[in-house]
Amino acid sequence: MDVDFRDVLEHSRALVARQSGRGVLDEDGGGPGLPIIERGLKQIEEASRRMVAGDGGVLSSKVRAAASNKGAREMRMIMEDEDGAHLLRAQYGFEPRWMEQNLTAVELEETKLDRYEAVSETDLEALARHQREMMVLGTVEEIRKAAHDRAAEMSVVNMELNWSAQKKNLMAFPMVQHDAFAGGRKPSDSTIPKPQGATRSTLNAFMSPFRGTPSGGGVRSRVDVEYSAVVRSVVQKGSFLSVPDTMRMVAAMQSASSSEERGKDIENVLRAIRFIVRPSQDGAVFSSAGARQCLEALFLESKLRPAIESNPVASRRGGEPGLRADIAAYVSLIFERGVPAFLRGGPTAGQLPLWPQVYYALRCGDMSIAEQILLEASAFLESDQSCSFLDFFKAFKESGERWCLPEAQLTQLIQEFTLHVARSSDPYKRLCYVVLSGLDPTHSESINLVDFDYNLLVNSMEDFAWLKLCSIRDSSSNPFSSPGSSSKAGIEKLREEVSHFGPGHFDPDGKRPFLYAFLLLLCGDFEGAIEYLAGVCRSLTDVVHVALLLRKLKLLSLKTYLMVVIRYVDLFAAVSVAEAALYYFTISELEERQELLSRLVIQTRQLEILFGDSRKPRNSRRGALDELWQLEGASRGRRVERTDLLNKAGDDARALGDRELARKLYEYSGNFDASTSILLNLMNVELAKKDSAKREKLYKEAKEWQVRFERTEELPTENRLLRSFNIMVGLYEFFNLVWGAKYEKAWEVLNALDFLPLSSSQVIPKLDQFGRGGSYVDDVGDAVSVIIITAMELVTTLHSELRRSNRGSNGMTSSIGLEQLEASAHALLTFAGMMNFDGPEVSAKLVRLQVLLT
Repeated sequence: MDVDFRDVLEHSRALVARQSGRGVLDEDGGGPGLPIIERGLKQIEEASRRMVAGDGGVLSSKVRAAASNKGAREMRMIMEDEDGAHLLRAQYGFEPRWMEQNLTAVELEETKLDRYEAVSETDLEALARHQREMMVLGTVEEIRKAAHDRAAEMSVVNMELNWSAQKKNLMAFPMVQHDAFAGGRKPSDSTIPKPQGATRSTLNAFMSPFRGTPSGGGVRSRVDVEYSAVVRSVVQKGSFLSVPDTMRMVAAMQSASSSEERGKDIENVLRAIRFIVRPSQDGAVFSSAGARQCLEALFLESKLRPAIESNPVASRRGGEPGLRADIAAYVSLIFERGVPAFLRGGPTAGQLPLWPQVYYALRCGDMSIAEQILLEASAFLESDQSCSFLDFFKAFKESGERWCLPEAQLTQLIQEFTLHVARSSDPYKRLCYVVLSGLDPTHSESINLVDFDYNLLVNSMEDFAWLKLCSIRDSSSNPFSSPGSSSKAGIEKLREEVSHFGPGHFDPDGKRPFLYAFLLLLCGDFEGAIEYLAGVCRSLTDVVHVALLLRKLKLLSLKTYLMVVIRYVDLFAAVSVAEAALYYFTISELEERQELLSRLVIQTRQLEILFGDSRKPRNSRRGALDELWQLEGASRGRRVERTDLLNKAGDDARALGDRELARKLYEYSGNFDASTSILLNLMNVELAKKDSAKREKLYKEAKEWQVRFERTEELPTENRLLRSFNIMVGLYEFFNLVWGAKYEKAWEVLNALDFLPLSSSQVIPKLDQFGRGGSYVDDVGDAVSVIIITAMELVTTLHSELRRSNRGSNGMTSSIGLEQLEASAHALLTFAGMMNFDGPEVSAKLVRLQVLLT
């Protein structure tokens, strides 16, 4: 079809001409005209403003009405109109100038996306293994947290229950305060409540000094109580304590120290005792192999495994059980940032460097794991002609606890180390060769280490001690004469080195004394360890118990143990005398034990706690020492040992001038001669002291003592002593009557005593009774001068009253006559002249009294 474009051009021109002539709207037709094709923004704005202002005629009214009513149909009509669209834009804030600014501010930027590169190979197995490990670790952590929270809750509940039980016991059974803490006042029996339904056995158990609160209100720590239970077991075993029994008690003390959080250093000291001691025919001996094994176990439990547990992600432990996986995880943790350059290119086992794994297996003391690691890399080791370590290790393992190589293989190992290993960049490999050689790298010319090796692997006290102990062999179990095989010489050399460094090197702040003591124990220096601890520790609680264990193992001298136990017991003996006696019973030597127990008795003076109530029959007395003798099993010798102790303590107290305590001790022992003699001596001193409280106390005790003699068969074996005691009791009554102005009663008592000559016929017989070997002991004879003067004063007073008064007045009776009194005065004066008293004072007083009489 042919198209004539000339017609199109003419029609277009006519349309343009028509449009330019009619304007925007066709007013005749009322309909909208065609819009101008080219119209600027300013023209559009002006047209819109005219529409809004009403210049548009009928259409403007229509648009405003639609805009006000907001009808949908009207709005649609407006939207269909071109000019109405302009009006709508103007109504809603159309501003051409702002639109121009906004359009010019718009900047288009090209969106850049990283190019996706396809991964050539994806390790799905590693991803799955990692996810599985993370899930396992998350589960373990949740279980651990739940168990920890549950344990904390149970601990709080248990503590509350224990505290409630303790408060109940303290409120139900208050302990008796003894004389030493109550100012000498004895509590009445009513202060000891008897529980309902309690039998004799339960009351005896309650009154045991070991089952109650220490007297005097003293309180000891929980760890002291825990340790005391172990000490009782030691006492119970007595001299029959074997090395295995001692090891069980060491474990019990280690458990107590752990539960009471005494510190890792103290636990390590007790752990060391369990490792370094080996039984022998003579008791226990020190084992350097045991010291090495102690350090190996300590490294595994205190360093390797805690490091893995604290860093589970970096160590990548996984769920495989066993030490092999622990060592791999520890090596992974060490090389968390990558394998060092000096280890790259070397042999591997399980995708990890070989020699670090072998070294840490040796450091943990597990030969089987070390062999397993070596066998994993056996292909590499067998292909390396310069490395015969696998053969050396097999021979080393076959030696067992001897830990040594045959001489031929040792020579080959040293040669291989010198030619190849010493020049290697791997410090772990050098350490493995040093351990197998059994040589001390610090003193050996054949095999040694560089400073880098020490800085990297031997940077702690434990590592240093372990490396030194690896070069020491127990001579009793080493048939090979390899260098460094002398156990005694090696231990002494190690001990010298440790002493040379001193505690300031290992514990510069002085806050961890047990760390240095731990090292001394590993060197076999038991005396040095205890002496150091006793000198620097503020608390001797742990020190004395470590010393006790070493003493029972016969590894500590008696002198050192006595020094520690005396210092420890003196701290609480005054408030817990029963516990103090318990520790003295750990001393097997009878002489030293009796000496310390005597010292304890004199210092504390708590006889009822130690020996029981003296007022009870001898067979029913039961004190702390009786329980200890029964616990020790010395039932046959208990009676003799008890009596010997009391007599010794009495002698010691008497030598110190404490005659009152000595008398009580002799009374407990049944030595009535000594007890009565001391009481008689004390009464002699206080006889003529008027208004003396001590005199009244002695008189009361003497009366009780006299009643006891009358009711029981417990009497002094010496008759003259008993006679002298009875005379002294009567003289006390005589003096009391004279001071009380009861003269007639005093005269009757003096006549009843028949002690002084009251007539001339009695002078010579009475004189014989006071001579050597007479009827009275010296204490009575020393008081004769005072007694004669008092009797002469009584005679003079009675004579004066008789002369001034009539018969029967003032209570006087006809039984006393002037002649009798004068004869008695003459006899007393004659008797005094024949006694030869020191000095003329007595005779002068008697003469003056006779002058008054006449």
